[in-house]
Amino acid sequence: FYVMPAWRPILERHVPARVKLEYLPVPSNIDTSVDPGEARATRSHLFPAPERPLVGHFGTFSEETTDLLQPILERALAQRPDVQVALIGQGSCEFAARLRPFK
Repeated sequence: FYVMPAWRPILERHVPARVKLEYLPVPSNIDTSVDPGEARATRSHLFPAPERPLVGHFGTFSEETTDLLQPILERALAQRPDVQVALIGQGSCEFAARLRPFK
């Protein structure tokens, strides 16, 4: 599943043709009226290199999710060492610890 239409062409390059990709927008209860200055300050604190791509997963990290997410993230990190990863949600710290270290 992908939540943003812009991700489809990217994912199609990294998954076998037999895998059916399905658009599944996720509703959010995150406030969208955040002060832009506050958002910039938070981002610069958490991710001090704004020129680097940021990839994230915000949600739970169940086995079903991590079984799909781990190989994709590991491939992205291997191919693009400049990628920053944000993992936020229940089980995110445990999942991050299982990712292979990249240098």
